[in-house]
Amino acid sequence: MKYIIHVILVLFLVIIGASCSRWKLDADSAAEKYYVFLMEEQCDKFVEGIAYCDSMPQGYKEQMCDLVSQYIEREKKAHGGFVAARAVESQEDGDFARVFLEVVFSDSTIENIVLPMVKCGSVWKMQ
Repeated sequence: MKYIIHVILVLFLVIIGASCSRWKLDADSAAEKYYVFLMEEQCDKFVEGIAYCDSMPQGYKEQMCDLVSQYIEREKKAHGGFVAARAVESQEDGDFARVFLEVVFSDSTIENIVLPMVKCGSVWKMQ
């Protein structure tokens, strides 16, 4: 009886572990997620996606949010704002990655950018 309970417990843990691994983001998905924050003008969440943001002083984070807001406004004036961003390729090397993003604007302009990423613990962040 104990053997059956142990087997069931191990199977349960394996199933939970496998399902949790789907929630972990790869570098591509993380980069796209940060650009969704940018498109939704959630500057604070975008800045939280910067590596080592936790150790930044609050005043510095606020300045970063202001810069991101200014960038969004500049892109709105120039191209009508962001429409979509998708990762087209990535190159991972251990805890570092380069994600190639295709950013689409309202006026149909497409901009290709390279977003350097670094793994902070188990989370990919912008470098």
